[in-house]
Amino acid sequence: MTRHALRFEGPGRPAASSPLLPAGVRLPGSLIGIGENYRPDATPRARPETRIPLIFGKFPGCVTGDGAPIVVDPRLSEQVVCEGELALVVGERARGLRTEQQALDALAGICLANDVSARDLQAADGQSTRGKSLDGFCPLGPELVTLDELPDLRALELTTRVNERVVQQASTAQLVFSIPELVLFCANFMTLYPGDVILTGTPVAADEALRLRPGDIVEICGTGLGVLRNPVVAR
Repeated sequence: MTRHALRFEGPGRPAASSPLLPAGVRLPGSLIGIGENYRPDATPRARPETRIPLIFGKFPGCVTGDGAPIVVDPRLSEQVVCEGELALVVGERARGLRTEQQALDALAGICLANDVSARDLQAADGQSTRGKSLDGFCPLGPELVTLDELPDLRALELTTRVNERVVQQASTAQLVFSIPELVLFCANFMTLYPGDVILTGTPVAADEALRLRPGDIVEICGTGLGVLRNPVVAR
């Protein structure tokens, strides 16, 4: 059973290291986002056979750590929202995996993430990359936890609070695509490398509830994963 704080270090672009990753590996490498991956409730329902995970990318330079400020710059966006998520951190090279156990074995661990997003930039572009990749728009942390320390991966609770008010709450029982299914899917079309991060999607919530303003404090907590806390400041 192992958990280690993610330590952000070095000059230039933020990068984190952890003893759970191979020597010399820092995260993130590729930063893979998943959209529309939570059902509104935990009621079992069939997934359309044609449905596949909705993939988007975030540039690695948007990563920052627990406690770091989320900067809201009105010259760039007036519609910044938070999105609480789980982050899967790859621990070994993976390609063409065949079983869910192989997918889980490829992970170094799980941490919390805030997929901060500028909705007006997403709307203007017709896709998500720019609006989700501004500097500081992906806090990760506070620690990387191995899967053997976590309870049932199909029943992890995830909660997002803004100024202590709950704005998102869901369980991984509501995931459209489970944790191992997401790893299998990504490893089918690309090689995953140690330090790559897969964000698993965010629970359903109204954008107005998720809206961030200078002075806010965003907290994301998950079962066995601690609390990821970041203040919101103005540029």
